[in-house]
Amino acid sequence: MTPSENLSDEPVVFIVNPHAGAGKAARRKGDLESAIGRHFSAATIRLTEGPAHAVDLAAEAQASGAALVVAVGGDGTCHEVVNGLCPPTSTEPASSRLGLLPFGTGSDLQRTLGMSSDLNEAMDALVKGQDRVVDVGLASFKGPTGPQRETFINVAGFGINGDVVKRANQMDKRIGGTLTFFIATLRSSLRYVPPMVRLTWTTPEGEHTRELDVMSCFIANAEWCGGGMWVGRGGAMDDGLLNVSVLPPDPIPVQVVRTRFLYNGALGDWPGVRQFQTSSLKVEAIDRSAPVWIDLDGEMPGQLPAEFSTHPRRLTVRASWNPKKS
Repeated sequence: MTPSENLSDEPVVFIVNPHAGAGKAARRKGDLESAIGRHFSAATIRLTEGPAHAVDLAAEAQASGAALVVAVGGDGTCHEVVNGLCPPTSTEPASSRLGLLPFGTGSDLQRTLGMSSDLNEAMDALVKGQDRVVDVGLASFKGPTGPQRETFINVAGFGINGDVVKRANQMDKRIGGTLTFFIATLRSSLRYVPPMVRLTWTTPEGEHTRELDVMSCFIANAEWCGGGMWVGRGGAMDDGLLNVSVLPPDPIPVQVVRTRFLYNGALGDWPGVRQFQTSSLKVEAIDRSAPVWIDLDGEMPGQLPAEFSTHPRRLTVRASWNPKKS
């Protein structure tokens, strides 16, 4: 294929987090600009300047009529871009499509979307890839200053997850996503005290309630999180459902031995794990003085109590859609 045949003239905005992947996007600024120029004739590049800036940039890009808005960074950057395209205060489908160039530490969403880590291959997918309409999640929770709402696209959770995210975001991420999150998980396991929570969820059969001790809970719209933890295996991003996995508070040696279940897609084989699908989940901490943190797409925005639900078919995503299975 000649370069002219692979050149798109649709209006595109690339939202670049220069700090993603321990500064990978900034170090490859020249390569990125060159690749964009070879593939898009009407592209604009916007750099984020701090936390949540990508939310505003994505909203501005959509309002200006961008056909495609590309998050250049990791899962956190993508989380912010999704909140700009699909604000939690609206239920309207996004008018701009979402694209992803994986430059982050974890970049777990790229696995579900089948996006290559090779810059030119990923750029080709943004030009020639398949458009699919997917669900986004909605989370309502206790934020730093009061009730807060955010959308998410990949995986949410609570319990030790929030502590792991906090530790991972404080580490030197140049060691890579998988090792960063694995070390953070082990460190958190040594100190974390599992809370007692009340779970309430809905299924076609009605409403269900359970009270139990929880080490960790994954609420998956896509399949991977935490640098390669395969927690949503077999799920679909367009079925209107969240795949929930609740992990029990096992002793630390048992947790270490069973860690493989987090990565090989066999989380259901972990003894004591509860799994179910739902369109809505409400979580409350019972008799808990310390906060129980939540995480959304690898970010830690607040704590319980929280509610998680789906907004079906809210966002169109352009990707290669050839998911990795390892």
